[in-house]
Amino acid sequence: MKLIDTTNTPLSEETFSDSENSYSTFEIIKISKKYKPFKLPLKHIDTDVIRWKGDNTINNFAWHMKRCLKAELKYPIIMDNRGTIVNGWHRIIKSIVQNKEYIMCIRLEENLPFPLNK
Repeated sequence: MKLIDTTNTPLSEETFSDSENSYSTFEIIKISKKYKPFKLPLKHIDTDVIRWKGDNTINNFAWHMKRCLKAELKYPIIMDNRGTIVNGWHRIIKSIVQNKEYIMCIRLEENLPFPLNK
């Protein structure tokens, strides 16, 4: 019996959610392609946040750890125009664990795409 589902969610189904809305990760990544990545010091990222709410089980923690281990650091994290991380927390965690000083980042200059729940 497998305790942890290690299959990845297709990118077309992944979302970023804030306190009010959910957004398509695929659309966010599409928008980000027109921006140039820059080196962001990891010490400038607020890591005292609770990103994944709800399911605080060991199984869910293990699922996120597997995603961290599989995360590819060649892809930049993405911040919205307010500086909120909207894609890349697993890469941030992997970078911290590997004692990196920087992570590549793209900061959007525009609003996120139309919310999925509107």
